[in-house]
Amino acid sequence: MMVIPAFTTPALAASKNALPKEDQQFLKRYELCDHFAGEFNGDRSERDAELNREMAKLRCGSIDQEEKAFRKKYAHNKKVMATLIQLDAPY
Repeated sequence: MMVIPAFTTPALAASKNALPKEDQQFLKRYELCDHFAGEFNGDRSERDAELNREMAKLRCGSIDQEEKAFRKKYAHNKKVMATLIQLDAPY
């Protein structure tokens, strides 16, 4: 069973909660896909297989294209852009 981490800070969660549910879900997927990609070793281990399964469930293969559309949609919303910057920041 895969444990899904919860990294979001309270301030980041508040700004995400102000968005439509569909966009909140995208940001959660974005955060998880980024996290899981960082755990991938490329050694074909059982852990990599587990990560691949989770990333497939999250549809991480399309996240970059979806991110572009999301950024375009919210280009003039400083709070949302700040949220993306926080999600991109290293832990």
